[in-house]
Amino acid sequence: MRIDECYTLTHSKAVARGIIRNNEFIEVPNDRTVNRNKSLRAKDSENLGMVDDVASVRKNDEDTKSNEDVAREIVHFLEQHDKDDPTVKHQAMVLTQTIDAGGTNSAEDFCECYNAVVPKDYRCEKYVGGKKINNSILSDFGEGKIRTLVVIDKLREGYDNKAVSVVAIVRNVAIESRVLFAQFVGRAIRKIRPDDPVTAIIIAHKRHDQRPNYDQFDHVTDVIVPADEEN
Repeated sequence: MRIDECYTLTHSKAVARGIIRNNEFIEVPNDRTVNRNKSLRAKDSENLGMVDDVASVRKNDEDTKSNEDVAREIVHFLEQHDKDDPTVKHQAMVLTQTIDAGGTNSAEDFCECYNAVVPKDYRCEKYVGGKKINNSILSDFGEGKIRTLVVIDKLREGYDNKAVSVVAIVRNVAIESRVLFAQFVGRAIRKIRPDDPVTAIIIAHKRHDQRPNYDQFDHVTDVIVPADEEN
């Protein structure tokens, strides 16, 4: 019986040895998001009837615009990765949450915003698990028929799709949940082959404050690598 020898590498050492992709964090700035708060004048308050209604409209508008900005960044980097390695149709995954979770960036809301601004070939689908149709969506994504998949958690354990080179986080992952952040980001760092030239891209809007999680990424992530993969 063959037993593969394994050992543990830190994330940074695995990158340095070319075992996994390097990565880059892209924070979409607030000033890129069109904020209509400035354009809502007093007469808008009168038309809407209540100040609370105005605040709700402003917040929804901010959510929509930040989602659209993230969507454009996703497509930009997918296009760039396809140029860097034309042999692969690269894909993206987006971490959000369900409407029931009360999040401002629910899976359904994000998909609607995303599909409104991206080319048809880059349209996304959402996967929430537990239903036959969702298994079909996951299968289509694995076969490259879907370019971007929106999920509500890190996806089931053991899922592996090395064509994923871009991940985006459009929810507030607390620093206490940095393991969730690291596990999800890990979806994009697996190399398709040893000479894979692509840098994994991690996208988050500044309003979701994911920079602290990224700064801890190297400390949270350990990579278990079979000995023969190093050679």
